[in-house]
Parts: sequence; structure tokens; C-alpha cells
Amino acid sequence: MSAQTTPSGTMISKLCTDASLLREGLQRLQTDAQRSCETYQRDGGGVAEASLSYAVSQVSVAEAAVAGAMDSLTAMAAMALPQPMDDVSASAAAAAAAAAVAIEVPPEEPDAESSAVVEEEEGAPTPSFRLVHTSGKPPPNSGPPSLRLSPDELACVFGFYQPSELTRVATTIGKTVFGWAAKRYTHLTIDGSDKGGVRQQWERMPLEVAHRWGQRAANIAHLHVIYKNQASRWCRGTWVALIEGNAEARKAMRAKRKERQGGAAAAAAAARGQDLPSAASSIKVLSFEEDIDDEPHHYDDQTLPVDPLPLSPPPVDLSALEEVHNMPYGCAAVRKGRRVWQTPSVRAMTFKEDDGYSSDAAGWMTSCEHLETFDDGGPTARSKLRLLCMPPLGSSLARLRSIGPLKLRSDEAVQTVDNLRQAFVERGCHKSLRELPIEATEITAEHKGLLQEVALLSEAMLQPEALSQPQVVKKADNLEMELELIEWMANERPQVQKLVREFAAVTDVVFYKNELTDPNAAAHAAAYFPRATTFRCTAGELPPRVRSGLAKTVANMPRCSTIGFVDNLEAHQDAPKNSVAFLESVKRHMATGKGPGAGEGGDSNEGETERSLSVNIEVSAKGILDHSRPLQKWASHDLPAIDEVNVYVMDGLEEDDSMVALYGSMMASLVGIISRPGVSEASIVFLSLHVLGHMRRLFQSQLAWFNLLDTAYSVTMEDDTITVETRT
Repeated sequence: MSAQTTPSGTMISKLCTDASLLREGLQRLQTDAQRSCETYQRDGGGVAEASLSYAVSQVSVAEAAVAGAMDSLTAMAAMALPQPMDDVSASAAAAAAAAAVAIEVPPEEPDAESSAVVEEEEGAPTPSFRLVHTSGKPPPNSGPPSLRLSPDELACVFGFYQPSELTRVATTIGKTVFGWAAKRYTHLTIDGSDKGGVRQQWERMPLEVAHRWGQRAANIAHLHVIYKNQASRWCRGTWVALIEGNAEARKAMRAKRKERQGGAAAAAAAARGQDLPSAASSIKVLSFEEDIDDEPHHYDDQTLPVDPLPLSPPPVDLSALEEVHNMPYGCAAVRKGRRVWQTPSVRAMTFKEDDGYSSDAAGWMTSCEHLETFDDGGPTARSKLRLLCMPPLGSSLARLRSIGPLKLRSDEAVQTVDNLRQAFVERGCHKSLRELPIEATEITAEHKGLLQEVALLSEAMLQPEALSQPQVVKKADNLEMELELIEWMANERPQVQKLVREFAAVTDVVFYKNELTDPNAAAHAAAYFPRATTFRCTAGELPPRVRSGLAKTVANMPRCSTIGFVDNLEAHQDAPKNSVAFLESVKRHMATGKGPGAGEGGDSNEGETERSLSVNIEVSAKGILDHSRPLQKWASHDLPAIDEVNVYVMDGLEEDDSMVALYGSMMASLVGIISRPGVSEASIVFLSLHVLGHMRRLFQSQLAWFNLLDTAYSVTMEDDTITVETRT
């Protein structure tokens, strides 16, 4: 059955023809505008190029809109054709006829240029989807789905692979890319940590293979070694082989380049400023790191490559090496014996203490003319002196700017610091250091001589502007300082006073050892001890004048929260009475408005909460048995706010029949302490095993059931401690 075209169908056909002409014109316009845009781009017309690009995008949008209109007209033409109800195939015929009408070409002849454009468009593959453009922007450039990388680009990519990873893909990428990728190495890490995941690969690498990798990686600038916890000699031979292989490759490269150019060509290149590559190793930084997150390892596996390679016949030129960081003494020993490494340009040299000896670092100290930063990593000034005296006579340390922290220990000889100062001055290091950090875990009267010598050392070696900067560095968690040093420093040189004040400013514990001439020397404690949290003094009896001066010091320590009555020489029977007397004196000085409970600035402010203290008392068993009345009457004394009391029974009793009485006095003391308002916990600790056994037996027989009662307190015994706590 044939279909007849209706008047409406004829009109739609004409509209489709007009739309087709319009679309063709838009396509020609877009092509011409694009060519003009390219012309302006070559000629440098920036403004015109931008305008034409915008016009091209607008024409593209218009062409897409006309294409959509043509689709709509085609659908309308299909509906306008007559379709018999009983012939299903007529629908397909009508659609085909409408499509034929829609794509009908007008009788006029297109020009040659437009025909070429149409043929080019018809020949190009058409995507199966329509791109949606953003108004005002040119259409995206649909490039090829993949790009072929050049060998040089592939080498850049594979240059980030670990040697073991690069070896696995060597057959795939080829020998050329493999070699170029290895030459791209600038930073290489020999990682022995668990987190790195490549420890076993380095352990299994033969030393000859490590040497070849050093030859391949001829441009390494930084070699970093992460060794096992407490196993600094791990893979020591591996990194030594890498260094020597790198130096050998650089030397061969220079010789080959020189041979290729010839003498005259090399001279001409040098005249033009084109020097030959250096014969020295390319490594500038050698650093070490311990894997502290791993379990400690002990060096007992002889199968690991821990020993250096045999001695290379010529010396190894490491003149490019400038920095060596955290090198363990066990690793520094690789330069012992006949192994010759030339390191004349080292500026930074820091060591780390391990199971090796500082004398193993002698080879690294032979050339120190350029040394600026040095740290021996040892615990004493003696090791620092030993290393800095290793350079040959006549060697200069004039460029030295830092020697690491100087650790003060009570067993350090004063003469050692004096010798250190003389050694520096003799080698030209005079007022040249930028810093001289001082560390200590405890500063007592035994450090007086050391403090004087360190002050002289600072004045002789530090730059004038650095002399006034803080030197004390706090490393210990509980830095302790003897109170007597505050009184002693008053008659010392200014640099000594500066050091003492700096230690006082960061100390955590202040203690008194019966050596003060003026008890009020540190009365203005807020100026000396702004961070101290603990004060300790003897549990013995103090003269009233001394007790008052010390109590005033404690009252003015702004952060003091713990007071301890201890004596390392003996356990006092009268410790309870002496402790109460001292605390009452502290309360009186706090009441004057200058203590820690009186406000921030030392002035008493009504309504401010008094600071709660923790009190520790060391007492003899005899003191608890016969002199515990002050503890039993704890609630009746005029004491500062206290929330915790700990009593330490230091010794035992001779008569076993007194244990019951001791237990009774002990429990009465705990009840007396906990009955004071504000006290939340009271405990007694037994340090004598003999007494502890009796106390545990008596507690289990008499008070084990106490916690079952509905009382305001709980009583427990754990290990060597009986504790009474307020129920919450």
C-alpha cells in the first residue's frame, strides 16, 4: 500500500528543507570562523582570537539547536502521513518516507569548499552520544583514548620504583628504560622498618648486586637508611656497597667523557664553561633513622650483609658529601682500618649512641675544616671532647656553629669541661657558636663547679648575640633542682646566674637538703619556679626560722600541688608532727594573700578557691606506733586544702607482738586523715615485707567485710597499700 502526502505533510517537508539549509549554513560559518581564529592565533591577535573563539562556541550552540528542531520536524512529518489501521507495515513506510523528506537536499549546487568540509565530516567517526557544551566555552577536544609515552617519559615514571620493584618489570620495559630509570634516582631509602614492607628484599640482596645498583643510580643525592630497633649494623654492607658503586660509576663516567672528547676538545669545553662531570660520588646527604615502632632486634644473624665490602684498591672520592645525620657509632666504624673515604666537604656531622664506641668515628673527624654542625650523641661532655680532639693538629674549627647539647651530670669532672673549652679555642672556635644547649635531669649543689665551667665555656665560644639567648633545654619529665642554688648564685658571675635561673624556670621538683643560710632566699618563688609542681624537704624537725622561710617559698610557688616530707638518710619517728607543723606554716603564709591559693597575681581575692594539695610523708614504723597522734587529729589542725595524703612506712618493728598495736595506730591515722573535709583519699604504704605480711593478715581478718556496709568510705588493700577513699 502506498501513502499519499497531505497538505500538512508538504508544509512540514518544506520546513525540514529550510532547516537543513540553515544547518548547512551554520556549519560553513563555524568552519570559516574556526579557520579565522587559527589565523589570528598564529599572528598573535589575542583579543580577536578570544572574540572569534566565543563566536565559534555560539554558532556551535545554534547548530545543535537547529539539529534538535530537525528531529522534531521529522517526527511531525511521520505523524502527518496517512496510515491504514489494518496495515502495520504502513507505519514503517511512512517513517521512511518522512525521513526521506527530512533529509532531502535542495537542487542548488554547493561550492567546492563546503563539499570538502561535508566529505571530511562524513568520513570522521561519529560518537554514539551527543556532547553537551557549556554556553560560552568551546567544545572539548576529544583526543585519542591513550597516549604512547617516550622512553624518557617512561624512565621518569619508573624512576619512582624501588630497586626490587624495578627489577620485576625490567624484562617488560626493556634494558634502555631500566637503565634510565635507575639513573633517575635522586633519593634512595634502604628501609628496614616493618611499615616499609621491603626489609627482606634488602636483607636478601647480595653485596655485589648492591654495588651494581650503586653504579646504575649514578645521580643519587640523598641516601637514607632506616635500620631495625637496636640493630644499627643492619644491612651495613649494603649501603656501603651502594656508596662505593656510585663513586665508581661517577669516576668511570668522567673518564669516558674525557676520552671521548679528547684533550683539545676538553680544554675548549672547559673554556666555554662546560666542565666534565665530577669524579666524586653524587651523594650529598647520608642519614640514618631507627625504627622505634618495631620490636627490639639484636644483631646475631650472621647471614645478613652487615660487614662492609672488601677494600677497594683506590680511595673512594666522597667530596660531594656535605651532611651526615644520626649516624650510629656502629655504622661509623666502616671507615676503620684500610678503607679510605675522602670527605673533605662535610658541613654537618651528627652521631647517635649505640653499642659501638665513639672512637669508631675517628675516620669521619679527619677532615673537619668545613664543619658547621656537630653532635656526638653521647651522654657526657667527655665523649664530645674525645671526638673534637681527633682532628690532626692544625685543623681549624673556625666554621663551627653548633656542637649539640651539653649534658650536665654530677659525675662529670669539672676539668673535662675546662679541657673542652681549651680544645675549641686552640682550634680557632672562639665566639663563633650560634647556640650551646644545656641539658640535665637534676641540678644539685654538686653541680656548682660544672655550672661555673659551663658559664666560662659559653662566654668563650658563643657569639655575643647568642650569649643572651636561653640555653637550658628541658628533656627530663621530672627535672629536679636543689633550693640552695638560688642562694648560691647571688655571688656568682652573671652567666652563672642566667643558667641557674633558666633551670629554675623549667624545673618540676624543688627540694631542700638542710644547706640554706638564708631561708628566705627563694621567698619570691613565683619569679624563680613558675612551673614547679612539687616541693620536697626533710621529714625531720626544722628550726622555726627555716620552716617559716621554706613554707613561704612553697606558698608562693604558683603551680605547687604536691608536698613531700622525705629523707634519704633515715626514717624519722616525729615525721607526722613535723609535717603538720610545716603545713600549718604554709597555711599562714597563704592567708597573707601571697600564696597559690590567693589568686593569680598574689593578691587575696574573696571567693577564690584555695588550691588542693597532695601530701606524701615518710615515717618509721615506730613513728606510726608511738607518734601518730598528729595524723589521728588531722581534722583539728589549721591546714591548707588537702585532697590526698600518702604515708610511707619505711622500716619494720623488732617485736612481733606490737603488730596488732601498729595496725590499730595505722587504721586510726587513716580514719583521722579521711575525716577532714576535702580529703578524698588516704593511704599507707608498707615497704617492709615483714610488716606487710602481718598487716595483710590483720586486714583480711578484720576489715575485709567493711566494704559490704553502707558507709561513706571504702577500705581496700592492694599489694602493699591500704587505702581509704570517700565514696562518690
